[in-house]
Amino acid sequence: MSMLKRVGLSALLCLCLVMGGCWDANDIEDMTIPTAASYDIDHTGGQSTLRRYLITTLNPNLIPDAPKKYRIEAISGQTIGEIRSNRHFQSPRPYVVGMIQVNVFSKEVAGLGLRSTTDILYRSPAISNALMLAVATGRGDEIIKTRSENYQDVGYLLIDLLHNAKKNNFMVSTTLHELARCIFTPGRNPVMPALQTDGKNIIHAGTAIFKRDRLIDIIDEHETRSLVLLRGIEAHGYIKYVLEREGNVADVGTIFAKNSRKVEVTRQGDQFTFNIKILLQGPLVERFTNQPLLADPQALTEIENQIATDIRQEAEAFIEKMQNDYQIDCIDISKYALAHWRQELTPVIDKDFIDKADIKVQVKVKIINTGDLD
Repeated sequence: MSMLKRVGLSALLCLCLVMGGCWDANDIEDMTIPTAASYDIDHTGGQSTLRRYLITTLNPNLIPDAPKKYRIEAISGQTIGEIRSNRHFQSPRPYVVGMIQVNVFSKEVAGLGLRSTTDILYRSPAISNALMLAVATGRGDEIIKTRSENYQDVGYLLIDLLHNAKKNNFMVSTTLHELARCIFTPGRNPVMPALQTDGKNIIHAGTAIFKRDRLIDIIDEHETRSLVLLRGIEAHGYIKYVLEREGNVADVGTIFAKNSRKVEVTRQGDQFTFNIKILLQGPLVERFTNQPLLADPQALTEIENQIATDIRQEAEAFIEKMQNDYQIDCIDISKYALAHWRQELTPVIDKDFIDKADIKVQVKVKIINTGDLD
């Protein structure tokens, strides 16, 4: 066979391979692609030395003209790996676990500790580090089973709710990467958004506070603002003020501010002092008084000072609660001390370090636009 014929035959074989497509391809409608999952304790399995977990997944139905837009699957087992195995007894379709974008842990599961449920997630390269996490104030499957009227399914609502939380309010958001970084790093403790449902709507219910991987408290939205500002989580939100003069209400209004934080740490012997500086800046979006600020030059400064005082007092109250009740660092400032004295402090940073520290707060408010008409 001549060289030219050999080249032609080789080219023909290559063309046949390309035209044949992918040999082991799966049609997307033949796969299960979950968008959200919840983790609960299964109390229906009777007495056992090992607890049983119940994972409920929300799976969009990709079959054309399917009567339902999504399917909900609930499978239990003593380990997450066993649950994945048990799933294939009910549904033989390939399961694309790496497409899950939201995990919701029940309050009960979070209170027992998350390591047993998240270990398999850390070990799998298929799971995205950007996986968003939340804690349900009740059962997690109640969140997954909520019917949403404005979204194709509740999975899209959860993604939207958690992804955009910090754009419009002082809320927290947590990914799998952030959870792992806090759990396995000395001096750090994770926080997560808390969710609740009435069966028709899902709302933010505050913030879940953890000691390492174990839930210790859920705070409301008011304390969440203090946590966000003290922890230095960059967000945007509305802040109301009530301005008083001589014991009477002179003005009521709102600013829409973004926040930033700076932390300085000093030391005298075994006494550590943290100075937290919070900056809030943004426009004045409403006032109840009709008097223009140009006619009352002191009003703008008084508004800024009033907001700064309110925020500082709320922050100091939260710090007192953190040091006396939680006795852990949930505002993420211990890392600044570790940056200077890591070798010395690492053995004690998670014991009684934060509750003995002197933590001071300064708040500065800068209104950058009053919105007044000339």
